Amino acid sequence: MNNPLITYCVLLFAICGKLFAQETEQGEYELLAMEIDMLGSYSTFSQNTNALIDSAKEYALKGDYDFAIVYLEEAKSSITTPENVNKPNEISHSKKIFFFNLQTGIDYNRQEFELGFEQSDSVLLDELSKPFVGFDLRYLSDDHTFQLENNLRYDKENLQNELFLQNEFKNSSLSFTPKLGIVFDKNFSYSTLGYLEVFTDLGIKSADINSSWYWSIKNLVRYKRFEQSTETIPNFIRNTFTAYLVKSYNFNKNLQFDYNFDLNESIKYLNNDFSEHDAGISYQDQFFKRLKFRGSIRSRINEFNYLVQDELRDSSFTNRSQTYSVNPSLKYELNPLFSIDLKYKVDFKKFDIKTEQEPDYVFQFINPALITHLNDNVSIKLGYVFEKKSHKTSALLEEQYIKDQNYSSQGIATGLDYASVSGIIISLNAEYMLRRYPNVQEDVTFSIYSNRNILNFLFFAQVPINENISINAIGSYDNDKDIDSDFNDSISSFYTFELTYSF
Repeated sequence: MNNPLITYCVLLFAICGKLFAQETEQGEYELLAMEIDMLGSYSTFSQNTNALIDSAKEYALKGDYDFAIVYLEEAKSSITTPENVNKPNEISHSKKIFFFNLQTGIDYNRQEFELGFEQSDSVLLDELSKPFVGFDLRYLSDDHTFQLENNLRYDKENLQNELFLQNEFKNSSLSFTPKLGIVFDKNFSYSTLGYLEVFTDLGIKSADINSSWYWSIKNLVRYKRFEQSTETIPNFIRNTFTAYLVKSYNFNKNLQFDYNFDLNESIKYLNNDFSEHDAGISYQDQFFKRLKFRGSIRSRINEFNYLVQDELRDSSFTNRSQTYSVNPSLKYELNPLFSIDLKYKVDFKKFDIKTEQEPDYVFQFINPALITHLNDNVSIKLGYVFEKKSHKTSALLEEQYIKDQNYSSQGIATGLDYASVSGIIISLNAEYMLRRYPNVQEDVTFSIYSNRNILNFLFFAQVPINENISINAIGSYDNDKDIDSDFNDSISSFYTFELTYSF
């Protein structure tokens, strides 16, 4: 007979793990987005690069930062990096002002959770296959300051339409860009999840190409209203403010200061309300023509509340956390064929209210890798990955339960990247990790913190067939195997295949 408490704990463990990963990935996405925004002052982005950036923004708005990072990394790799540029360049515009793309493809998602207690086990299976059709319509003014865009997509679960209106006002020193948008989503399977979203995105940045200082301020306000708002799915208003200042010495050397404020207010309910202040300093430089350094120091303060449900009543729980991060990285070019990449990150996180589910912790990440550049188009990466998360115990809490959450992981990560001047981009990454929880007691019959072997594949491809037709694909596969139990594995896979015809 299945134990419902254990089933609940395993699902909670999976959700909390994803939330922690999402928080880390969100910070990585924001830093990468700011870096690409700054590169836009030096280089003219191609249509393919802009399409990748737009796709990354769409995934980020949905909260899927993992795939958003994939798109941004591919966009960054496709940007031409002039080695001898010291000042931002004027952007030269394409003559094309009207774009119309027809799209068709399929989304596939499968998740399998194997749960068990002693000799009893069960499998939770969720599988969904969704063919879709849609179109993108975009109009640009002759000088590319005005843009009107509409994206429509239909599948058996959703009908979604996104309408954007953007205009740029620019002089010799400033650029001001207001953007308005409306997103309509009709959910045929779960009507309560359908929504209407209205947003305004205001951006102002420096446009003086003769200055070594570059700054940008953006503010995004979103109002999202569901067809049937509930305490677990409330309507909300969200405001995101971003500001950064860059001192650029040359293309490879700059000093950057940034500040981000994120505020989410649910309407009528307290669930999912949060405010976050995030500030950082980063510096990058190149030494001896072969050694590149990039490092950042960040501080994040997050105040949040969420719904706690039990058999008696629902209540709102409020807490506050502080996170301090140090993230240096080095890249050394041994010769034109080989280079060494070294990344390190450490997070110190503490909570005002200590709980067994949210104890203070220190998280460390180390990733040395060897990159082989077979030619200008192909590179292969092979590296070692180490992670360690240590939690701090408290006399007021269950000490053993907190110790059980400590883990270390190590394994290998490899990747293959291909990019050509014709616009073909292919990226395949794989990672195999051995995660161990050293403090879990051996005589415990069942623990959600169990030793695991984790295999992950991530694939991305953008292949133009000709001037009008292109194929896009992205997919992931995760196999999380419990080595202490035969009945506690999980497997998930996701892929999207898209065929686009451009007029």
